[in-house]
Order: sequence, then structure tokens, then C-alpha cells
Amino acid sequence: MKQYMIILLTGAFLLSGCEKQEPAAVQEAVTTAVTETTSSPAATTAGELHTTVPKTTETSAVTTVPATSDTVPGTTATTERLAVFRHAYALSNTALGTRPVPEKYLDTDAENIPRRAASAVSEGREMVGDCGSCCADPERDCLYICMYYGLNYDDSAKYDYTLYRLDADGTVTECCDFDSVRDVYKMFVLKGRLMLATYHGFYYIDTESGDVITVDEKNEPLGGSLLCTKERVYLITPNDAADGTGPFYRMYDPAANTLTEITSEQIPDEAQTLYEYSQNDEPRVRISTDGERGGIQNYIFEWG
Repeated sequence: MKQYMIILLTGAFLLSGCEKQEPAAVQEAVTTAVTETTSSPAATTAGELHTTVPKTTETSAVTTVPATSDTVPGTTATTERLAVFRHAYALSNTALGTRPVPEKYLDTDAENIPRRAASAVSEGREMVGDCGSCCADPERDCLYICMYYGLNYDDSAKYDYTLYRLDADGTVTECCDFDSVRDVYKMFVLKGRLMLATYHGFYYIDTESGDVITVDEKNEPLGGSLLCTKERVYLITPNDAADGTGPFYRMYDPAANTLTEITSEQIPDEAQTLYEYSQNDEPRVRISTDGERGGIQNYIFEWG
């Protein structure tokens, strides 16, 4: 884990909205428990900001992310927006983790240097990340921030993410890396569990241990294949390419941490797409930012 101290940000912030982006009885014929394990991450704290996940595994398996202890500069925030949100913090991506520039891109004359590497080389620093997704956890009164450190900005698969937690008292904690999870679509908290929807599987993150646990490795969130209520997630897999069977319907209950095979008729009418859920029922989050992807950016995170 990493500890971050806080400094005052100056300059203009350009406003950009953060994507914000009860079921009937279910016959639980086949239930698979998604097991968890725990480890002992060290608690870290950062200075006050205002005044007022590693390799993923098959279902039921766990991998552990080693803790880190490097300390880098942090940022501080303004209270101007607290009339709308309970918390408003300014945070620069330079205050979070950085990555060394791959050796092959250190030569400024090299061809096809990715944007993130080129920006770092030209400014004589390590590579910084971009905010790929964020969500609020009302029970813990914190914000989870998923930073992307990869080099791809096209349609290629995107790897190399790190999860941070921003607490209401200004503490910034690095929770975990998840280098083998690719193409993060959205994070959201449901029944106290941090869910991770990607274009290549559906997971949850144990924020205490740093483990990333596979719930359904074939699910993709678009096209109505992931539906939510306020208590459960419904995962629809169109078919199994291996044997041509399908579609498959599964219900994930985050409170019980169980995955259950169901039929399409058992999906309640009030279930929404992930986008609809984020607009209608998810706790509000707003991000203001300046700077370009791949370079130094300043954020204001607001929630609550």
C-alpha cells in the first residue's frame, strides 16, 4: 500500500461529468459459492484534503496482490463545491502511482511511441495514469478510483489497472493492481461489495485483501447482457463457443456471495442495464478534470 501527502492544486478545472455510468423469488436450483480469502494489507493515511486490483482466477479461486510501501507526493482540495456534494477533493494523477517508461521508448526518435510514454519522456518523468472508472460506497463513505496505466488508446486490449480508495477524511490508499484484468467498463458497489464489469468478464474486488475474484469470465456488460437491481446482478451469456450451447442465465447475489443458475423468466421486470442502473440508482459521483489522457491531469472528485 502507498501513502500520499497532500499539496494545494492551482489552475482551472474543466467540468466533465463522471459516467454514472427488488427481485422476485428465485428458484435456486444450482448455487455455486464464490469463496473469499483474506490477507493483511497495511493501513496507510494521507493528509487532509478539505476542511468540513493481479492475475484473475476462475470462479471460486483467489490470488493475492503483494502490498507496496512507496511514498509519493499527494494533492489537496478546495471546498467550493461542497454545497452540492458532501465531499469534494482535488487530486492530481502525479499524486498516485507512476510507471517507468519501457526501455524501448526511451529513445525519443523511436517510431510509434505511445502517448503516455512520449509525454513522460518529453517531460523527464515516469508515466502517469488516467481515471478509467470511479464509484462511491455509501456504507464506507469512500470513493473507489480505477486508474489505467496501459499504453493502448485504440481498440487493442487494455491492461494494467490499479485501484485506489479515497476516504471521506482525505486518506488515499492503494488497494491492489489487476494487470491481467483487461478492458474495464465500470465499477459499482452493490450490497457492500465492489463489482467490476469488464468487456472480458465480470468480477468483484475484495478491497481488504486486494484479491480480484472471477464471478463470470464470459460475461460482457453491453447489449443487455448484464442487468442489475438494487440487490442482485443478472448475467446473460449468449452462447458457449466451445459447444454452441446457450444462452445461459446466472444470478449473482453479492450479499450472500453466491452465483445461481436461473432461467430468463426469473429475471425480474425491474432489472436494469448497467447504464440505466448507474443513472437511476447508483450514488452520485462527479469528476472535473483538466489535462489530456496520457499526461499530467488534475481531478476534482465529488460524491456523497
